[in-house]
Amino acid sequence: MNKFVRNTLIAVAITTGFSAVAQAASASDVPPVSQDPVVQHLKLSNEQVTKIKALHQEFETNVNNIKIDGFKEGALVETIQSGKWDDAKVKQQLAAFGQLDQQVRYYRVKYYFGVNQVLTAEQRGQVKKDLSEALN
Repeated sequence: MNKFVRNTLIAVAITTGFSAVAQAASASDVPPVSQDPVVQHLKLSNEQVTKIKALHQEFETNVNNIKIDGFKEGALVETIQSGKWDDAKVKQQLAAFGQLDQQVRYYRVKYYFGVNQVLTAEQRGQVKKDLSEALN
């Protein structure tokens, strides 16, 4: 179990770099894959980058397809604006948020596991070292 947690943390560190680049930059701002700092630092092969991109796309698709029973857009705002407390409605919405969060966490861990499987032992060691240095 400890090894799984360690590997998950390693994958988190790697994918954080990919996710940050993907979210913060427009297509014109993203450097070519060969010049991406994470790719260069870990010496990822083109095949690894392709696999990680496919895993990320699968993650995004899974998250976008999450359906939550009982969720109603704006229900909490309506309750507050109405001036009447609806205990059942509020609890239902909060439960739906919890359900959504749980499913997103599940897909995120699945993604990190997949990324970890793509890395070589040397690359996982480098990520572990980087994490250790960043935390100290």
